[in-house]
Amino acid sequence: MMSAVVKKCVGRFLSPSLCAALVCTALPPHVLAHGMSHHKRHFIVAHNRTRLHTPQITKSAQLSIAVPEGSLVADALPTTINTYPIREWDGQDDTLQKFSQMSPALWGALLINGSQLETGCLQHWLHSLDAPASCGIPATPGTLALAWDRSRLTTAPDWQDFWDIARQPGRRGLHFSARTTLEIALLADGVAPENIYSTLSTPTGVEHAFHRLDLLRPYIIWWRTPDDARQIMQQRSALMTSAPLEEISLVNKKKSLASNVSTFEAQTNHRLITSLFWAIPQNVPNDKTLNLIAALKNIQNTYQDRLKTTEPSQNPLNIDDEFWKIKGPELEQRFLDWFGRNTPR
Repeated sequence: MMSAVVKKCVGRFLSPSLCAALVCTALPPHVLAHGMSHHKRHFIVAHNRTRLHTPQITKSAQLSIAVPEGSLVADALPTTINTYPIREWDGQDDTLQKFSQMSPALWGALLINGSQLETGCLQHWLHSLDAPASCGIPATPGTLALAWDRSRLTTAPDWQDFWDIARQPGRRGLHFSARTTLEIALLADGVAPENIYSTLSTPTGVEHAFHRLDLLRPYIIWWRTPDDARQIMQQRSALMTSAPLEEISLVNKKKSLASNVSTFEAQTNHRLITSLFWAIPQNVPNDKTLNLIAALKNIQNTYQDRLKTTEPSQNPLNIDDEFWKIKGPELEQRFLDWFGRNTPR
């Protein structure tokens, strides 16, 4: 059921269908209560993606492959696995639980990170694969990199330059989440990758990361999905942005077809690497899992081929799923509260 604050947002500003596709549902209630008009300039929003919805359940419902919202992976799937329709999912635990228990099954497989995999495995929402302790097939890791507009910057910036507005004036793009954003804030302050999580595990380290965000806050454009990050680059809305590596590559490929699309380049140093896995929900019949596993491995082979020309990462930061499993709820709420306090009403 739609909450009262979202109803207020819908009633005052948007139709229900459009509001569902926008960022208003991600904003904290104390931000929503003041409406969207003061906040739109801080976001890049993709309007034309098909968002997650619960389809009508029938006995003949076809199994689908679920990928994160706005994921470029979805663009690769139809060429390799056209027997399964593609669906986006929102990455929430309650959504995973719901779709792993409904009958008949609607998801044949889904792409998840390590924290989601551990939760789904412990809660018996996912099939055990190969061994009782394993519920996932390793997928191509997700890579978040610093991208910069080569038409406006001639030398490669780093995360410290990302924060240096005085020397490099312009907007900055960041993912609307504590996860990865806090890590980037500390990297920008010179904290070594191997010390990021020991720093974030202390109250002083968390305070310092949010203080760093305070300094950059007026210049940030927030993005929620890879599609949104791609729009920032295509529209040249920011001088620099964090962005999935695949999206940066896609923008560069489009440059040859449209001269008005700016070319962004990816920094090879201090990229953020997220482990990803394919998993099969527990409610998928056993007789269908072998075909699904073969199809998922086929996806991986094709997707790996697309990334073979990617430059290797230097001094990468591997996102700590265990840290975010324990600290995530607290830090994400802190991030939402921080955003609400620091956004003009």
